[in-house]
Amino acid sequence: MMVTWSNYEVSNPKPATDEQVQEAERDLEVRLPADFLAIAKIHQGARPEPNCFDLPDGSGQGVINYLLHFEEEPFDSNIVARGWPAWHHGALPEKVIPFAEDSGNLICFDYRNTDEAPEVVYWDHESDAPLQRVASNFTELIGMLHDIDDEGNCIWK
Repeated sequence: MMVTWSNYEVSNPKPATDEQVQEAERDLEVRLPADFLAIAKIHQGARPEPNCFDLPDGSGQGVINYLLHFEEEPFDSNIVARGWPAWHHGALPEKVIPFAEDSGNLICFDYRNTDEAPEVVYWDHESDAPLQRVASNFTELIGMLHDIDDEGNCIWK
């Protein structure tokens, strides 16, 4: 299925510069995956369509409302602004870096076991459940996305 990206969180987004990405990586103390950057640099703050994915434990579905971005504004959806305080204030384990938002829940890269190829995990802000592994990488996550119905609800695969 073809994924298209539409502007959502950033007004008139421009592609992120290498300097913006490098600054974010320094602040987050990680190297962001190349497959993620190939899309996120161009589609800053964008929403994919389709944007739903099934959670592997069968508990429901996740949605990529939008990718976090590298711009200074809006601040609360900047990749550093969402990532750095989330793990420094205990909401997420250290080395788990959010890259997309789902209505308060976060889709993250998990660097706890590797600095080179982080898995994609899902964090539910309303649950005490541990992080849920969703995909082995960003490309796999994008391949899992599926449609919504006419009322905007995710269609179960």
